[in-house]
Amino acid sequence: MTPTASLAPHDNDPTNTLPPCEETSGRRELLRARFDQHWAHARHAENERLAITAAYSALLAATLNVVKDTGLTAKAIPLLLFVLAVSVVCLGLSIKIHAVFASHTRDAEEILLANRVRPMLTSIRESPVRWIRVSVLFPMFYVTCIAGLLGALFAALGGPQCVGYVVAAA
Repeated sequence: MTPTASLAPHDNDPTNTLPPCEETSGRRELLRARFDQHWAHARHAENERLAITAAYSALLAATLNVVKDTGLTAKAIPLLLFVLAVSVVCLGLSIKIHAVFASHTRDAEEILLANRVRPMLTSIRESPVRWIRVSVLFPMFYVTCIAGLLGALFAALGGPQCVGYVVAAA
């Protein structure tokens, strides 16, 4: 979805405190190209994060299906360890991809602000669902999966008997 924001200054914007910028055709084309590139990179980061999460979800669903069929036995431990490692990698990727996304959207908004255009994401930040942070939802999904996988590993290793060994050793 490409934004349709104009790079023309809006004098009726009460939040506009920026000085007027030099209006040349070449400069406006360059700014528009820079804005388009930042926006395209931000969208690519979003799509990348969704693709990684979809692939991870499919792997997790397949793993849970195998564990359901075989039970939480010692045979499930290598598979659970593998998916646990993939979960940690996906958590790191999610955090990194969000940083890239935030950088590109911030740069795109700075271009709009420099040209006295109201930022696109202002309406989202002022909406009733503004408390929902995608930057938190994706990592929380992975953290929840990691916790579940650790619980499954704990159960596959013997469950409460493992705790007894640890307590006795302490």
